[in-house]
Amino acid sequence: MITVNTTQGGAAVSGGQMNSEGTVSWWLNTTIANGTSTLTDGAKRDRLVWAADMTIMVPSIAVSTYDLISLRNGLDAILVYQSSDGMLPYAGYPFPLIGIVSFTYHLHALINVFNYYKWSGDEAYLSSVWDSWKAAMSWATDQIDDTGLANVTSSADWLRFGMGGHNIEANAILLYTLNLGVALANVQNDTDSANSWSSLAAAIPPAAQTLLWDSSASLFRDNDTDAGALLMPQDGNGWAVKSGLVTSPDQAALISESLQARWTPYGAPAPEAADAISPFA
Repeated sequence: MITVNTTQGGAAVSGGQMNSEGTVSWWLNTTIANGTSTLTDGAKRDRLVWAADMTIMVPSIAVSTYDLISLRNGLDAILVYQSSDGMLPYAGYPFPLIGIVSFTYHLHALINVFNYYKWSGDEAYLSSVWDSWKAAMSWATDQIDDTGLANVTSSADWLRFGMGGHNIEANAILLYTLNLGVALANVQNDTDSANSWSSLAAAIPPAAQTLLWDSSASLFRDNDTDAGALLMPQDGNGWAVKSGLVTSPDQAALISESLQARWTPYGAPAPEAADAISPFA
């Protein structure tokens, strides 16, 4: 994960030129944001602005380089492509042209607006994007059905397979984002939004406990379909603890112990991504 000149982003297509080592060159000549620098994923990857990558990067940046302007440029590069219905793109330019939808990455963008405000104290910026933030939250909460959980229809996420339905990862991130929204709404003196989001957030933990908790495995199931009942994901269970979806410290400990029991000599497996050992989740 790196900071790059905004004119040296990935083109998301190959240059098509095979070099002597048998690898294909990629074009890194695309302007992907305004300003002079932005945050992207790694130098040897696609060099695009990804909101989920920011969620990992920004706390480290805040206590080290404090390069929040690169974060802000990246956020703006995503917010500028917000759809009329409030949806945010999977990644920054040129990805909006591809039209891939990700419920979770949509939420990560909102999380990073909070993180920017948290460490910058830039209330003017928060006010300038507040209508966009609320529209994006409405897009996400419109997918909450009578269970109290969001029924996710988009398939895109990180490396994982099978995103969709009443998914534990998506709903735990939604809970986390709603609670951040309450805090931001209080800053904005937006009582109506704060009250609405607080009510929606309160309904998620009991619904997830009822539909998705597997007491025999001491883990949350991926979703409430037949196939989802067999998958106990790393990402969703980690987010259940981080978001406060768990009902007690004892349940958090059970989840931690159950995840630890699966560790291998090579790392912590993410079964939602088949046989991956991934640092992302």
